[in-house]
Amino acid sequence: MENKQTIDKQAISNALSKQISWLESWRTKDGAYNGYVVHREDLKRLYKIHDTPWSQGAIIKGYINLFKNTENKDFLKNAVTAAKLQCKRLDDKSGKYKYAGFEDDRFCSLVHCSLADIALLDLAQVIIKNKL
Repeated sequence: MENKQTIDKQAISNALSKQISWLESWRTKDGAYNGYVVHREDLKRLYKIHDTPWSQGAIIKGYINLFKNTENKDFLKNAVTAAKLQCKRLDDKSGKYKYAGFEDDRFCSLVHCSLADIALLDLAQVIIKNKL
């Protein structure tokens, strides 16, 4: 039984290593993770795949979960880098994030930004809890 658990952990570690490498290939130098883009018909925004608060929030939370499960500070560092970028995208007046409207940022709402907000709050909680 113990041998099977060791093999399973090794398989998970190998798969995770490949997944992280692939994920990091989508990261820009400033910490944005390019993700899926939803467009109906407006071709002017299809020229570039970009990050969104929806996908950036998921990246931050994913790295937080990896840190919690492994205590590997590299995962926390990646979460912090992605969070800093997300914070730079916040409009102080409206409380909305750039790129949250997908096709047109005029259609962005606080609901569109909630996943990024939740991820940032979760990261703050981890940092406070771990006294980092």
